[in-house]
Amino acid sequence: MNFNTDDEVRYLKGSVHLLLVGQSKGHISRVIEIFEPIHLDLFTSAEMLDQVTEFISSTNSYKGSYHISVIPSFTEYSLFSGISIIYSRYKSLKLSFPGIRIYFGITGGTNTMAVEMALSAVMVKEPMHYMVKAQGSKDTTDDVILFDSEELNRMIKNSTIGGGR
Repeated sequence: MNFNTDDEVRYLKGSVHLLLVGQSKGHISRVIEIFEPIHLDLFTSAEMLDQVTEFISSTNSYKGSYHISVIPSFTEYSLFSGISIIYSRYKSLKLSFPGIRIYFGITGGTNTMAVEMALSAVMVKEPMHYMVKAQGSKDTTDDVILFDSEELNRMIKNSTIGGGR
């Protein structure tokens, strides 16, 4: 992600992030590098809990607070449970960090976890981000794509797709 002014970079700093963590964890390090978050809320599966705990506690570049939640995966009700868990944590974070920008990361975890995170972000109209490999660059680091969930929410509500008004 390229920023044109110092103000744009400062806008990202000191934020709170809800992030998915599965086998890959590089996106977490990139979020720490780019956003310098004051708090991370990590969501993972029960099978990955020990690995995620070990990873975040050994990340020397991160000095903020964190919380880890387990999201059930691959059950009939996991989508509902995941959204409920994410939304509950979001509400708690809004109270704990008033006035701080909250981002929803949709990189990592399972496909259903990404859907749960994206739906939650759209529901509360907070921005999302996704990490992608830099295109056309020898740089091996990830770029960040930001999504405006508020705009997505308006688009959905105003959509005429499927016979809506």
